[in-house]
Amino acid sequence: MLYPFWFMAAPRCGPDASTTPARGSLSSWHDLFAALPVLRELLNSTLITAGAIVLILAASTTAGYALGTLRYRFSSTVFS
Repeated sequence: MLYPFWFMAAPRCGPDASTTPARGSLSSWHDLFAALPVLRELLNSTLITAGAIVLILAASTTAGYALGTLRYRFSSTVFS
């Protein structure tokens, strides 16, 4: 888990230092967006997340309403 942070913070020296872009350069971001469909993947993730939130809200709202209005055997225990 800590390897990406170490990789970003580690000083660059040796033969791989020349392949790393200079600090503040946006060329790697340009290359990423040119090579991969990042925007499409972000849109897909957004749609999946929005759909999940809508389903969770619908289920939680109806369950909350049912738990709040219906009286059943252990309703006081559930609320406490």
